[in-house]
Amino acid sequence: PLDRPRPAVPDHRGGVVATRLDPAAHARLAGLADAHGASMLMVIQAALALALRAAGCGERVAVGTPVAGRDDEALGALVGFFVNTLVL
Repeated sequence: PLDRPRPAVPDHRGGVVATRLDPAAHARLAGLADAHGASMLMVIQAALALALRAAGCGERVAVGTPVAGRDDEALGALVGFFVNTLVL
């Protein structure tokens, strides 16, 4: 983003932007999800991808989330934290 200068040394801090969605907008989004057989999460992720594209992130935007877990019993004795990124 060009709305603030980058620090000389990256500090890797994140941030949170709180927002409220009024009931009417929520109802419209839920209707959109229902009309297309999608979940609300899918609609919000699509909106995020469109916003990132509009911000100049390119035409192909991958949105992911970290997932962790050890479903395989063979991994039970290993030490460490396994995290992968699941592209949604």
